Order: sequence, then C-alpha cells, then structure tokens
Amino acid sequence: MPTPNPGGSDWIELYNKNATLPAALNGLYIQTNGDAFRVSALAFIAPNDYLQLFCDEKPGVNQLDFKLAAGGAIFSILDPNGVKFDTVSFGPQAQGISQGRVPDGTGAIMSFSSGGTGGAVNYSITYTGPALNEILACNITGAQAPWGTRADWVELYSPSNAPVDLGGMKLSVINAATARTIPPNTIIPSQGYLAIWCDPAHAQSTVAGADLNTGSGLGDASGSLYLFNSIGQLVNSIEWGFQLADQSIRLTAGSWKLLANSTRASANSAPALLDAPGGLKINEWSPFPSMGPDWFKLYNAAPNPVDMGGLYLADDPSEVGRAKFRIPPLSFIASTGWIRWEADNSPELGRKHVNFNLDSGAEYLRLSNPDLSSIDTISFGFQTIGVSQGCFPDGAASVVAMPFSATPGGKNALLSVFPATQSLSA
Repeated sequence: MPTPNPGGSDWIELYNKNATLPAALNGLYIQTNGDAFRVSALAFIAPNDYLQLFCDEKPGVNQLDFKLAAGGAIFSILDPNGVKFDTVSFGPQAQGISQGRVPDGTGAIMSFSSGGTGGAVNYSITYTGPALNEILACNITGAQAPWGTRADWVELYSPSNAPVDLGGMKLSVINAATARTIPPNTIIPSQGYLAIWCDPAHAQSTVAGADLNTGSGLGDASGSLYLFNSIGQLVNSIEWGFQLADQSIRLTAGSWKLLANSTRASANSAPALLDAPGGLKINEWSPFPSMGPDWFKLYNAAPNPVDMGGLYLADDPSEVGRAKFRIPPLSFIASTGWIRWEADNSPELGRKHVNFNLDSGAEYLRLSNPDLSSIDTISFGFQTIGVSQGCFPDGAASVVAMPFSATPGGKNALLSVFPATQSLSA
C-alpha cells in the first residue's frame, strides 16, 4: 500500500507459505529501490499467517525506516547473505488501493479497494448487494431513537429487485475484529432503505426489529464504517473527517456528498450548497497550552459550509513543505463555524490530528488550496504558557493574546486584552 488514505501509513504484508513451520525473519533484508532495512529482532510469522509492516520511518517493532514510492518501485526480500529470494514491482498507485497476490503467496497480483487487507487473507470479489448509503455522525436535534436518545445512524440501500436478508452481515467502525453482526431475518426491501442506530449507550440489537442498534457510536470529527459479508469479507466502506451537526452525508450519483437535510430511511434530499474555501481563516492557535497537545482553529466566514477535503495545512513555508498535511475527504466546516485541529504530530490518532507540532518559540501556519496557492497564513513569535492567540472578532485581521480565555471549541472571546507579539500576512 504505497498511497494510503489521508492519515494512514504506507505498508507491506509478508506471508508465510509453509503450512506447518513458522518463518524466522531475523537477519533478513527488506529492500525497496535504494533503501534496505535489516530485521534485527527475533521475529517470526506463524504457518500460513501474515505480518503487516508499516513503512513510515518511525521506531517500533512493526515499522520500517523507509517509505514506499507512490509512483512505482521494486520491492525485494533478501536472505542474510544479501541474496534476493522474492521480488515484486509495481507502478503508480491510486489512493487507498493496495496490490497483492490471490491466492496468498502464489497467485497473480491484483488490486484491492477499500484500503486493502493488511494482516489478513487476500481476496477479490464482485459485490452488488446492499451498501452504505447515508450517514449522520453528529445528531444534535435530529431524529430520536425509541429509547429517547438522538443517536448517530447509518442507512443502507439495496438495489436488488427482491427483498434481501441482511442477517449475518456485519458493521464495524474499526475493523473485522470489532464488527457487530446484523441479526437474522433483518430484511431490506427491494430497492429500499434500512436505517440502523449507532448508539454506544444502548445495547446492540440481537434480534430483528424496526429499530436496530449497533451499540457503537460514529466519530463526528474522524470516523469510518465498514460493511462485511457473512463470511467476513469487506464489501463496502467509507471514511470521513469533520461532520456538521444534523447534516448527513449520502452517496449521490456515485460519490459521497453533504446533504442539505438528512433523509433517514427515505429518498435523497438535495446536496447542500457549499462555498469555496476562500473564506476560511486560521482563527486561533495555542502552541504552549498548560494542558494537552498544541492546537489551532479554523473559522469559516462564508454564508455556506465549506468542504475542506483536499486542502493543505502546514507549518513549513517551503515549496515542498506546503503540502505537509492534506485534509481528508468529507471534512466540512459550517458557516460562521469553527473546528479545532490537534497539532500533536499524531495523524494515526484520527483525521483531526495533523502531522506536526506548533513551536512556541516562533511558528508559521499556512492553509492552502489543492494547487498549493495560499488561502491564509499566520506567523507568531514567542508564546506564553497557557495563553492562546487569535483573531478578534472571529476572522478579523486584528490578532490579540487571550489569557484565561482560550476557546478551542467555539467563538473567540476575551476576558482581558493584551496585544499579540506576532506578524500576520494574507
């Protein structure tokens, strides 16, 4: 997987073809183009088993100190004497698409959608059954579940000309190991819809009924849903970033879009009217918080929501550095609304975490269009612990320090005003 979805890492998977004996990795070399990594740990792969190794140049027992080239590479495994005994090559790869052998270890190389099957059996299937169709991950004032909560929900749609029993299929917010089985005799009508609640505070449904519940919530700033068939194969999935209160995303004409209104278990509403990202502002920043990780906020001054997917955030003004963090698809900000990014250099924790920290001594922040042209930039000097800085009022050119009044989740406010020591550029 040389081109993972935003927030993910490159990875490779090794497979042990021996049916009875484990495979020892100690002393082997893993090589791609001019980079090689020697396995020094006493590591083993069980018979007919898999090992997923992440190519992210980070320390760890399942990490490699090189990345894979998205444009194509030759990948090899060498014995302790430097003799190659397995080699594959690949060309340019699409985002979120892995390649591997079917059957495992011996078959022809194929492409796999939906993020691949790292650490598990490879398979390629054609699926035309019920699929994920609409998701509401931030239910504040919308429909209530029968037990009284305004829970998240997911809707499935079946294109079949006959009713389909979903019993035995599985839904998960993480992976197959955490999947929740849909009860037997759960029928979705011909060319019809089935809505399922996603409420972690209510028990998972174990029998068919009108209001099923997965028992798992959906993330409103970083989430995902995976649909598995009855034998555990991934058949459909979606991943998203920041979501808007009471506005769902729905599959429309083959692509996921923000809807003007949620349409639980019914036909689509019109897509929401969106504005261009030119009205976005870097609105508040806290590079030296008294508690927790660094953070910064964006503000949308436009009269309509903005789809931020594909925009870039960076703390590096260089030509290459401007593309440091790409905002994941299906990430939205409301009109006159705010979102907070965690600047903790830990994108693996979710899609609201960027891959850099803020420097409290002096820093530069940039928000860029997909073509890397600038939307907004700020720079600042030495920062005081526990004191954020930001625009006041929201989105304005004036920047002030905000002691005792940091607002990481809402409108900028001031208890007292101090001039900020920084420079601001458009």
